[in-house]
Amino acid sequence: MSVNFLNYLIWKYSTATQAETGNIVYQGAHIHYVSYGHGDPVLLLHGGLSNKLSWFSQIPWLVASGRRVVLIDTRGHGDSTPGKSKLSYRIFAEDTLQVLDRLGIRRTDIIGWSDGGIIALLLGLEAPQRAYDTPLDDLLVDEVNTAHGKTSQVAPVMPIGEPSAVENLLWQFQEQADRYGAKAVFYQVGPELLPYYLDQGLSLFKLGEEARVDLSTFSLQGKQRDAQRSARNKFGKMDYRFEILSGPSVEQALPILRQISEAWLSNKNTREKGFSLGFFDEDYLRRTDVAVIKDESGQIRAFANLWQTANRQELSIDLMRYDPDSPKGIMDFLFAELMLWGKAENYQWFSLGMAPLAGLERRLLAPLWHKIGTTIFDMGDQFYNFEGLYEYKAKFAPHWQPRYLAAPAGLSVPFILMDITRLISGGWQGIFSK
Repeated sequence: MSVNFLNYLIWKYSTATQAETGNIVYQGAHIHYVSYGHGDPVLLLHGGLSNKLSWFSQIPWLVASGRRVVLIDTRGHGDSTPGKSKLSYRIFAEDTLQVLDRLGIRRTDIIGWSDGGIIALLLGLEAPQRAYDTPLDDLLVDEVNTAHGKTSQVAPVMPIGEPSAVENLLWQFQEQADRYGAKAVFYQVGPELLPYYLDQGLSLFKLGEEARVDLSTFSLQGKQRDAQRSARNKFGKMDYRFEILSGPSVEQALPILRQISEAWLSNKNTREKGFSLGFFDEDYLRRTDVAVIKDESGQIRAFANLWQTANRQELSIDLMRYDPDSPKGIMDFLFAELMLWGKAENYQWFSLGMAPLAGLERRLLAPLWHKIGTTIFDMGDQFYNFEGLYEYKAKFAPHWQPRYLAAPAGLSVPFILMDITRLISGGWQGIFSK
């Protein structure tokens, strides 16, 4: 028993602080919670395969500082039952809101680690009115110590939470980077926040365009859906089937998913990437649903893990792999089935991800970056088949939305781009080898 845990037990059983404990019943599960102290609330969310006691070192200190501390056991963890609904971050976030409603808490600070951090991000995205301003340290940040002796702090996501807090949050990020002698860089930002980045004196460089399919109008009818419709008919006749795996089903499938992933990497003569690109990690896959295609014998032949927003605003994939020995067109089949499933589940959008270097201007007076980008785009396999990736996503008739790099202007831009390339490639070796 650690000294900190012993101190927690002494505090718990000797303090005059009253604990409010209880359970709410939601979607067939009993969700256990406990609340200590009085004052402004702070919600602590634990990680996967853990429980509320993971916060034992922080609870006494927070209560002593005048905060009301709220802890929840995620369904299927600690004193909470799993219920009959499939486990997902969406249902975890809904459980959390139910507990806050029971306790009469309208707004709270939210802190989470691992799975708890993901739940906190979902709450900030889907119920921003329930969360106070997002702390700076809750941003997802990758730091790169570069060969030229500087540091880049790269935020690969846009801020999530109250719109009124965005400007202050971005300035805090800039100020923190400056304190450490680093440059603040924002990667794959959308058009809605561009004025904030410009106000910070940053320059914008178009990286490409994100492809998003409106699922409310999606169907396999019409000439533009020939490839997906043909794939669905072909694999249907072969008795291949689509399935969504969750929780224990994902755990059971992990050995075959790893086998498929390794075969795919070997066939492509490449290595795992990272940062903004999905890579195989069992702990990560355990936390998501996984869409799979099974052959006539029930063997998994292709898979993709899913990102799902709590309000069903968007469905997207991160890591996707297939058995190199699978029949041609299996990924068309997977995408078609996944979009039809998303439509049936009332998701609004399906994101196919970004097509790098797509949508750059080809005009005579276009910026130099656009001229370089379009040249690389046209050269195809000599660098990377950017045009082929764009054409594949274009088959789904998506809405294209621009994505930018917001970074300090000047001679540092090439180094920043190299930093990001190192993050994605997993180091220098990954840049100069597949």
